[in-house]
Amino acid sequence: MGVLSQEQERRILLYLVERSSCTQKELVKYTGVSASTINSHMKRLIDARLVNAKREAQFVRYELAVEKERVLKLLIIQEFGKGLQKLYPK
Repeated sequence: MGVLSQEQERRILLYLVERSSCTQKELVKYTGVSASTINSHMKRLIDARLVNAKREAQFVRYELAVEKERVLKLLIIQEFGKGLQKLYPK
């Protein structure tokens, strides 16, 4: 899953695992990147069907679209794969 190769997307997913939902403003504060950058990251996570977006009044609330355990497994697999590439370069 290519979206998991991006550090910011992984950080956002971990944030959602810890908090279960958040707004764009909370993600901007957490990551330190601009709102437009958050929008780009969230679009990729939504397209990957890892995150859902729900409009609430004047803002959008993001939450995981899959179980927390599945997200954690995917993140572990991603990290394990990077370790294997270092051990066994092509």
